[in-house]
Amino acid sequence: MNGSTNRSNDAGRAEIPALEWLLGSVGALMVAGAIGFLAWTGAVNGDSPPDIKVEVVRVVEQRNGWLVQVSAFNEGGSAASEVTVGGEFTAPDGTVESAEFLLDYLPSRSDRQGGLLFSHDPRAGGLKVRALGYAEP
Repeated sequence: MNGSTNRSNDAGRAEIPALEWLLGSVGALMVAGAIGFLAWTGAVNGDSPPDIKVEVVRVVEQRNGWLVQVSAFNEGGSAASEVTVGGEFTAPDGTVESAEFLLDYLPSRSDRQGGLLFSHDPRAGGLKVRALGYAEP
């Protein structure tokens, strides 16, 4: 009786199709590649300080002045908090106009956007934007 039970169990088992093996192998390679990439990225860039690049996205005229939309991108390996972004230009009448805003948190390799508000058209006076400072989170 014991021999016939083994035969029925063997007959009930189906062979795993080649496509299933192939897809399982591809999935395992993708998981291993993702883990390897994350480990490599952490080893290469993990300790580098924030490196914040600020760019003007566009300038928009509004009812009470001008809005300069800017994007701040952290190219560094560490996050930054309380990032102060500022802009400054010299108006046609010679006055220097400046504005700034605060980003609560700027993760590594990511960007955030904000706006600077001016009373004169900043395009006429050599607008300069940059990160003014940050704190470590």
